[in-house]
Amino acid sequence: MKGWVASALAAGTLVCGQTHAVPINWKLTGSDPFGHPGGTFVYDADTNVYSDVDVTGRLFIPYSSGSGDATHLNMSRFGIALNLVFSSALTNLGTPVSFTSSEGFWGIVLHGAGTAVDPPPPTTIPEPGTLTLLGAGLIAIGLVRLRRRNG
Repeated sequence: MKGWVASALAAGTLVCGQTHAVPINWKLTGSDPFGHPGGTFVYDADTNVYSDVDVTGRLFIPYSSGSGDATHLNMSRFGIALNLVFSSALTNLGTPVSFTSSEGFWGIVLHGAGTAVDPPPPTTIPEPGTLTLLGAGLIAIGLVRLRRRNG
């Protein structure tokens, strides 16, 4: 019986597999009275990829793509570059992160600052893997009690 229980728990662990966090849709907000970059983008910390970039810089240039890593986002359009540098690495947890920006062309650079935030966190829901392990454990306990009662 002990071998069967161990096998059931091992199978439940394999079924659950590895889980990944959901990429966060970040929103840029600013405190600079003379303007700041605004808009949204999606960053996935698991794959280190930016997507769905919709950012407008201080020069009112819309940017629709960008690249970088967890600490910076670089965008360019029409020969004008907008760079965002985050005070700490972006994660899939969505903790607000402050940023500084620089946007410029022909040696002229405009600087700004603000915060990257995510929308309110979704309601937590138990993962299917957690429910699978709970179910396997309850079945195992039931089978052990049944065997003790009949044996």
